[in-house]
Amino acid sequence: MTLFYAEPARESCRRILRMTSAWSRLVSVPSQKSYAQQAHGPGPVRGRSGGGGTGESPAAAATIQPFRPSRSAGSAVAPPAPPPCAAPTPRRPRATASMGSATGIAVADPLPSSRSETRAALLSLLAAPRLQASAAAELQPLLERLEISQPADLQRDRSLLAGVWQLRWSSSSLPYLAVAPWLENLQLLDPERGRGLNLLRLAGALAPLAAIAVQADLTLVPAASGAPAQRVGVRFRRGGWLGPRLADRRLQLLRELQQSFPAWLDITVLDADLRICRGQAGTLFVLTRRPDLRLQDWLP
Repeated sequence: MTLFYAEPARESCRRILRMTSAWSRLVSVPSQKSYAQQAHGPGPVRGRSGGGGTGESPAAAATIQPFRPSRSAGSAVAPPAPPPCAAPTPRRPRATASMGSATGIAVADPLPSSRSETRAALLSLLAAPRLQASAAAELQPLLERLEISQPADLQRDRSLLAGVWQLRWSSSSLPYLAVAPWLENLQLLDPERGRGLNLLRLAGALAPLAAIAVQADLTLVPAASGAPAQRVGVRFRRGGWLGPRLADRRLQLLRELQQSFPAWLDITVLDADLRICRGQAGTLFVLTRRPDLRLQDWLP
């Protein structure tokens, strides 16, 4: 059974609530059950409407909070509490890299998927006059990927070794293996006659005048059964200075070298334009062919 308050108290509530525009439609008088709901949590509120005797609308029940009026006829009534604010919209995390997930973790560019794409990406990096540190960091994963997808076999590709090659990148920190626009580090290979020559000279107009040279004998090391032949034995013979060519002779000042340790070079990738090899100490070398230079000009 619902217990209502006296008529003067209900009329005072109606007069106050009619002055506000937000709660001017329907006003219900809470029952004793509303007091329990206010103390123990929200719940359905039942009441009577004023004047017309119709029930309270769902919209009014959602916005009007229960309140405790005084039992005296002349006491003031507290206005209902305003509706709660809407919950803030969660902010999405900001990415910190141009390619990455919404978590803000930078994601590196993926490696090329095919052998031809890997080779093209590698040659594009090598075309720069001097590799920057960021490009050098991208280089080694491409080299290792190409060594797997395009392994050399000197029994099959031996003829591709012949020619003049220029060092384009090396994992060594030695100064004579550095790559710079003003320096040419050349390697001349003649596998048919078992000869090789390393040349270090200035680039440009002064290149034909002088070079530091090291001559070597080359031998193809047989591979184990089922493995590709990649190792070339190196025996250094003479080193010194090579000058310009006069008539049919080249000025030179060379001396014999005494090699006290075995040396070799593993050719891991070889095609018409690109050669990747690893030295006996684990140094990684990348060379590209120089079709503008002739082998017979230096190894007659």
